[in-house]
Parts: sequence; C-alpha cells; structure tokens
Amino acid sequence: MATKTLDETSAQERNSKALNRVERLSAELDEAMVLAPMQARRELLDVLSDAERKTDKEKAQKLRELRRRQEFRTTRAEIRAQGRAARAAMRRDAAERRLTRISTPEYRRLQAYQRSVWSSRVLIILVCIALGWAAVNVQRNLAPHSTWTDPLWWFSFGAEAIVSGFVVALMLVSTTATSVRLELDRSKAVTFEVLLMTVTLAMNSGPHVVAQDWGTAAKFSVAPAMIGIGMALHGWISSRYSEILAKADADLERADAAALDGNHAELDRVEVEGETEQESEELDLRHLAETIVAESAPTSARTSSDEYDRIVDTVESILRAYENGDEPVDISHAFNVNEADVWRLIDRAGELVNGTAPAHMTAA
Repeated sequence: MATKTLDETSAQERNSKALNRVERLSAELDEAMVLAPMQARRELLDVLSDAERKTDKEKAQKLRELRRRQEFRTTRAEIRAQGRAARAAMRRDAAERRLTRISTPEYRRLQAYQRSVWSSRVLIILVCIALGWAAVNVQRNLAPHSTWTDPLWWFSFGAEAIVSGFVVALMLVSTTATSVRLELDRSKAVTFEVLLMTVTLAMNSGPHVVAQDWGTAAKFSVAPAMIGIGMALHGWISSRYSEILAKADADLERADAAALDGNHAELDRVEVEGETEQESEELDLRHLAETIVAESAPTSARTSSDEYDRIVDTVESILRAYENGDEPVDISHAFNVNEADVWRLIDRAGELVNGTAPAHMTAA
C-alpha cells in the first residue's frame, strides 16, 4: 500500500513538472512571438546611445568650427584680392594721369624750366668749389708763410673771392636770361670770362711759370681750368635751355590756338547746322506751297508772277502757322479764309509729305 502511494506521488510530481515545463515554454513562446517582430524593427538599431550622441555632437561642433575657419580664410582672401585689385586700379589710374599730364605742353615747359634752374645751380656750385680751390692756391702764392693773424693772409683769400663774385654774377645773369627766354650777346660775356680766367690763371700759376716750375704750375692750373670749363659749359647749357624753353612756349601757344580754333569751329558748325536745318524747313514748306498752288491756282494767277508769288506766300504762311501750333480756326481768322480751305491745304500738304493718305503737318 505504501509502495503504491509512493508511485502515485512520483507520478504526480512528474506530471506537475511536465505541466510546469509546458506552461513555462508556452509563456516563453508567447513572449518570443511578441518580441521577435519588435526586434526586427529598424528603429531599435537607429537608437543612439548617450556616448554615440556625445560623439556626434563633438564631431558636429568641430565641423562647424572648420567651416567657420574656412569661410574666414575665404572671405579674408577675397578682401585682400579686392584690395590688391583696387590698389592696382589706383596705380593704373595714377600712371594714366601722369602720362596724360607729362604729355601736355604745359608740363613739358615746366619740366624744361625746372631742369634749367637745377642745372644752373649745380654748375654754379661746382664752379664755386673750383674757385675755393683756386683761392687756396692764391693764398699759398701771395702769403705762403703768413698766419691767420696777418692781414695779408686774409687779403690773399679776398683776391680770389673778388674774381669769384664776378664769375658768379656772370653765371646768374645767364640763368636769369634763360628763365625769361632772352638771348644774350655772348661775345661780351665771353670777353669778361676770358679776362677773369686770365687773372685767375695768373694768380694761380703765374709765380710758378716765372720760376719755371712747370710741374707746380700745371698743378696750380687745374682749378682755373675747371673754372673756365664750368663757365663755358654754363653759358652753352643756358643758351640751349633758352632755345628749349622758346620751343616749349611755341608749342604751348600752338596748342592753345588749336584748342581755341577747335572751339570756334565747333560753334561755327553748330550755327551752320542750325541755319541749314532752318533753311531746309523753309525750303520744304516753300516747295509744298508751290506744289499746292501749281495744282489748284487759276490760270490767270499762273500767268501773273506777282499774283502767283502772293498766293504761294499766303499758302506758305498758313502751313507755317499750323506747323507752329496754331489752330485752323485761328489761322482762318488771321488770313481771312474759310476754315475748310485751311483744312484742305493741311490735308493736301500731308499727302504730299507722306505720299499716302491725307495727314496733318504734325505727322510730317
């Protein structure tokens, strides 16, 4: 009996375990049937984790920073390119203005005058340097053993200074004559220059020539030679600049005269065109009046030149009055004719001008 009870109990336990297993599997199956379709959905795969979202945010921030830097570099390069283009355009405009300015007779004349002044100043300075050299030579010749406490030491310098003043005065006269385009008589200037050069050469080299010290005489002749060359060159350059300035003045006068003639020619052309247009208009109206009168005037008027001219003048006056804006009613009262006749004249003139259907003078 006991054994039977144990067997039944074991069977019940096995059945219970099997049932529990079946129920558990059934529950798992139900859960799987619900989860399986949901796990296959794309949305579950697209959901980002917190770490992924943080990484994407950092990447987006870096990309935006790179874009801003790239835009900044691009904009800066464009601004610099525009600045370079603007500076290049300014340089081109300045070069064109300068070329235009230097090609004018006024600028060429001013440039020649400035160069003449500076050339004269440079030559005067060089001659003064040579004169200072010559003054030292003269001092050594006249007072070789004196000191600055001896008045002769100072007067020995003054001897050459007197000659220097005469030379500079001659050169300044040539420069002033060039500035006012005055051609001087160079024969007198050459005479004074030769006399001054003789005195300078005698004071510099005379004592050494007398002593037959030819080497020292040649050395002391260098300064007077430079003075003579400078004076001759200054005179020649002054004469050439005087000719250049005279030619520049002539070119400037011709340019002014050409500009003035051009303005007068333009005014004359405008006046002639206006007169021609006015004459053409008058001739057209006259021709229309003669044509209309020739078509409709009576035979008696055609044989009488005075009567014919009077009729043509009247028709021409009527047409001109209408062209000037007068109303046909006013024209008929002014010329004591019928308004219908005025309209017929206007229509006929329109036909002649247009060559088609009747039209008024305004259409012409």
